[in-house]
This record gives sequence, structure tokens and C-alpha cells, in this order.
Amino acid sequence: MTLNLQDEHRIAIELALRASQRIEAVVLVRRYSGVGLREAVNYINELERKLGLSPAQDNDDHTWGYVFAIGRFRSDLIEYLWYPANMYENTQNGAVIVTGLFEANGRREVEALARSFQIDPWDFNQHKLVPGNLCEDVIWDELYDNPTVADLTPYWEAYNKEMQRFTALRDANFDFYFWMEYKGLGDEH
Repeated sequence: MTLNLQDEHRIAIELALRASQRIEAVVLVRRYSGVGLREAVNYINELERKLGLSPAQDNDDHTWGYVFAIGRFRSDLIEYLWYPANMYENTQNGAVIVTGLFEANGRREVEALARSFQIDPWDFNQHKLVPGNLCEDVIWDELYDNPTVADLTPYWEAYNKEMQRFTALRDANFDFYFWMEYKGLGDEH
């Protein structure tokens, strides 16, 4: 599948994928190309194959983890929310919204994301997160620091962006939740 994307848009999408921000990459594809969700996901799947990236670490690993924030919409928070600003044009201040933050692909990353909030990913009693428990070093070391890349600048920028988003939503009294999806081989759910 080919889309008519400008070079800087293509680079931004690739950087999001390389920083394990698959959802962000899908949002960027939709923003820059105007295609629907299915087309954007198909484009990302194809791009991951071309780049040698995989949403899971191996054929037996179909685990994804996310941190979502739920809180009351305020127009001054738009820059910290998941979707482009124009998507919130009709959203009233005070409306309860959900936005995504951190994303992890593969069991190792999912466990690292959980560890960064000092929880066990398999203990569902802990999935409502305590923002003060976040260990920023674990987030950086496990999800962004890529020893195979000489220039870590794009990873550092992605990390800083996520931390700014987290801080702004935490300060706006959003609640944070860990969500994990696991599909074992043969699991059709």
C-alpha cells in the first residue's frame, strides 16, 4: 500500500514506530494522509515489515501493553492528548475523555512498562496506576534507549514528549490505567 506522504511525515511515522509508539504512528498516518483507521493500520503493518520491525518480539509473542489516562477534558490540555487538535473542536470542557500514553510491544516491553509503574502486569488488582510510582529511568532504559542506534536524539525527543504528556495529565488529575492484550497461539479472542 502506498500513500502520498511528504518526506518529513514519513520520517515522523518511522520514528514513532522505531520508538515503539505504534498507536502514535497510526494516528500520524491518519493525520497526514486522511485515510481511515483500517488503511492506516494496513500501512503501518506493511511499513513494519519493510523496516524489519515487528509489533511483537517473536512469533510466539503477541503481547501489547498500554497506559491510558481518563479525565475531564480541558482545552488547555489539547497539545497533550492523543489526537490532533481539530479532533477536539466539538469537545466540551468537562467531558470525560480517554487518551493513550505509553505503548509497549512484546512481552519484555510490556513487563518493563508495568515495572516502570511498580506493578505486576498479571495482577489485575494493580491496573489502576499510582502516578507517583512511575520510575522514569525504567521507561527510558527499557522502552526508548536503543543501543543499536548511534543517534538517540529522536528517541530522547519521543521520551520527553511522553513524559511531558504524562506530567500534564497527572497535574490535571487524570486517572491512569495499565491495559494489556495477550493473544497466545490459537487464541481467537
